Amino acid sequence: MTISLLLGLVVLAAAATVLILRSRGDTATPVADEPGAPVAAQGCTPGPGTQGPATCGGSPTAGTPKPVPSGTSSTPSASARPRPSTATPAGTATSKPPPTSGLHGRDINAANTGYRAWTGPNGQRCTDATMKVYASRVRASRLGNATCVWLKGGLVVDRAVTLTAARIDAQVETSGTRLTLRWSTVDAPGHDYAVGGHVTAYRCQLINGSDGVRLYDTSIVESYVRVRQGSAEDHNDGVQAYRAGAGGEIIRSNIDSRPVNAPGILGTAAIFIADDSRGELAIRDNWLAGGVYTLRLHESATYRVTGNIITGYDEWPVSTSNAVPGAFLEWSGNVTGEGAEIRP
Repeated sequence: MTISLLLGLVVLAAAATVLILRSRGDTATPVADEPGAPVAAQGCTPGPGTQGPATCGGSPTAGTPKPVPSGTSSTPSASARPRPSTATPAGTATSKPPPTSGLHGRDINAANTGYRAWTGPNGQRCTDATMKVYASRVRASRLGNATCVWLKGGLVVDRAVTLTAARIDAQVETSGTRLTLRWSTVDAPGHDYAVGGHVTAYRCQLINGSDGVRLYDTSIVESYVRVRQGSAEDHNDGVQAYRAGAGGEIIRSNIDSRPVNAPGILGTAAIFIADDSRGELAIRDNWLAGGVYTLRLHESATYRVTGNIITGYDEWPVSTSNAVPGAFLEWSGNVTGEGAEIRP
């Protein structure tokens, strides 16, 4: 065998060895890439400097993690859809609303009282078209506390309830059971009065009765009272009490005894307390108009009278001739429509 043949056999054997090793998976360890300028992936932006991590859609790529503020997640969650609050807004009236700073009876009118002026906690409004209608007289025990109802036949108050944004087309008489009306309209043409005793009314319209309110343990707050003449014999009063007890309050309300359907007629009084009425009555920050005497405070009741504006009278703003000695527990800040001080 020649030398050249032997050398050829050696080369063939070496090549076969290499092929066998590769078939067993014995490969060389790859060399790590040398550091250099980072390359942004598609749609990404290189980070600051030459070594900063690339960011894609606001999220950092592998590298130094982006700090996350305490209490937060690196991936913000989707914003929740806001839900209207069902809590009672601050200042919403309850059975006896808190004082409203700066408001006076002169600011109360037909536009900001009654069911049409009500706005619910979630922005609801109440109209004749959206009301639940009761064509016949309904019992409070059946109705319960209710909102946005139209009582065409009136209401029998056989249990204490609260009605909000109600329209009542009849006189309301409670027979001693407490009724709370909020943002409601009582329209009572042809009746002696719109509402009777044991009523709490807040932001209500009490309209078109011969008298507005028959006072007996009654709270009238920020309400609008107007009367209607049924006959020439009517002696219209905005608020009237006779043989009444337990007192009450008339606060920041707008009350006029001049009948809406009889121009030139003054009525008797915006507030008339007489005929052995008793108890303590607070009359504060009202706008009062009409009558021979607008404010007639007589008999055995006691009074706290402050901050009222009295106008539209025939003879004198106030009559106190039959009041008992010591009847006026408070008297201050009462003026005519022109600003002149009024004394009892």
